[in-house]
Amino acid sequence: MLLIQLQSSRDALLITNTSSIRLIDLLPSIQDHSRFAGLHFFNPVPVMKLVEVVRSPDTSEETHAKLLEFCKKLGKRPVSCNDTPGFIVNRLLVPYLIDSIRMLERGDATKEDIDAAMCHGTACPMGPLSLCDYVGLDTIANVMQVWRESMPDDTRFAPIPLLEKLVSEGKLGRKTRQGFYTY
Repeated sequence: MLLIQLQSSRDALLITNTSSIRLIDLLPSIQDHSRFAGLHFFNPVPVMKLVEVVRSPDTSEETHAKLLEFCKKLGKRPVSCNDTPGFIVNRLLVPYLIDSIRMLERGDATKEDIDAAMCHGTACPMGPLSLCDYVGLDTIANVMQVWRESMPDDTRFAPIPLLEKLVSEGKLGRKTRQGFYTY
C-alpha cells in the first residue's frame, strides 16, 4: 500500500538500498521507471563516506542528479554506475573474498597468513577472511547465489563447500561469534 501511495506522488523518488539485487528485477513493481534508482550505502554508514548511485536503464537524468546532490548533502562521496550485479564495489570485492575462501579451502595458506598478507601487503585495514566474518558468511553465500542466477556462465560464483559447511553449521561470522575466526 505504501508503495502505491508513494508512486501516486509525481515528486517522489523511489529508491532502494541493496548490495546485490539488480534494479531491473524490481522494475515490474514500479510504475514510473524514470523516478527509480538505487543507493548503496556501506557499513558502518556513519563512518563510510562512499555511496553508489545506481541507475536502472530508465532512470532519468533529473533523478540521477537529485540523488548525487542528496548524497553530497549527507556528507557522502557518491559514485555512479549502471545496474550491474554488485554495482562497483561488491562486483570487485566479492570475487576477492571468494578467492580468499577458496585459497583457505585448498590449503594454500592459513587464514591468519591470508589476512596478514593482504593487510600488510596492500594496506587493507582488514584481511579478506576477517572481512567475510564482518559481512556475514550467510550474506556472502546469498550474494553468490543471486549472482549465480543472474550470471549462470560465470563459474567464479560456484558454491564453495567450506563456505556452505560453515553456514549450515550456523557459523556466520561476527554475528554468531564464530566464522573463520572465533569472537
